[in-house]
Amino acid sequence: MKLPTDLQKIAKQEFNRIWPEAVDLHKRCLQWSVATKLAWQKLMPDERIILQAGTAAWRFAPDSKEGSTHFQYYWDEPIAQMRIMEGKTPEWHVWLALPDRQMILDPSSGAQVKQMLEMIGEVWRPKYALPDFLFADGMKIDNKDWSYRPMLSATLHALECEMQEMRKYAIQTGEVVSW
Repeated sequence: MKLPTDLQKIAKQEFNRIWPEAVDLHKRCLQWSVATKLAWQKLMPDERIILQAGTAAWRFAPDSKEGSTHFQYYWDEPIAQMRIMEGKTPEWHVWLALPDRQMILDPSSGAQVKQMLEMIGEVWRPKYALPDFLFADGMKIDNKDWSYRPMLSATLHALECEMQEMRKYAIQTGEVVSW
């Protein structure tokens, strides 16, 4: 199963339309997921696509007795809720799911290389490079190279954030984005 032609191009256009002043694009999994969702809906209007959020991990090095092998964002419920109450972003990752196809789509997977280097100073091994858009079987969300674990409370928070972002955009531009 392949991604629709022009999905990445249209997602980038949507991102730039809604967040033209955005910086640190590699730190914006929520916004990339929302923009890609909008792009998908333009290309595939009859197919459901939904946000998911929670814990995600990706292999960056071979198995070793010394050192880490995976880079991850871990949704820890009590810590995440505390950060949200403080008005801060929780540790999480946001991606998309295509329930009818039982596939996941992560439009910011390729950004993890830069994120990891900035956050923990580790270098991603080229052998384990991620695609810019990870499109994979949602029934195999946990394997030795990557893992996605949606959490209900994280997903509900992502949906709330999506609504806030779309509301802000509508107020700023007068344009209502349907999703």
